[in-house]
Formats: sequence, C-alpha cells, structure tokens
Amino acid sequence: MRLDELRRRYGLREDADTEAVERAAEKLVPETVDPAEKADVRQRVASRHRPPTEAQRVVVHLHRFEG
Repeated sequence: MRLDELRRRYGLREDADTEAVERAAEKLVPETVDPAEKADVRQRVASRHRPPTEAQRVVVHLHRFEG
C-alpha cells in the first residue's frame, strides 16, 4: 500500500519498483544546506508572515462568534 502511495506522489508508473521510488525521492531531497543560507530563508519567511491588521482581527472575531 505504501509503495502505491509513493508511486502516485512521485508520479511514477504502476510497475515502478522500490529502487525507482527511492531514486525519485532522492531527487526531491536537497543536498546539504548551508546553515547561513537556512537562517536567511527562515528570516525571509518570518518577515512575510506578519500578524493581521486590526481590521482583519475584528473580522475574524466577528466570524467566530456570529457564525
């Protein structure tokens, strides 16, 4: 069952064996990542995720209680 799921996930044919699935998985896994680069990516992602504005918080609040 798990092999079928991995075949679908990686877009492989139904007759692909476990070695083909492993090769497809290795292509998706990045090589070693530089810690400085990882920190830079983390910082850029965090800067994009700002808390909602006051107006957005009010809308969420009303939606939750007036459902």
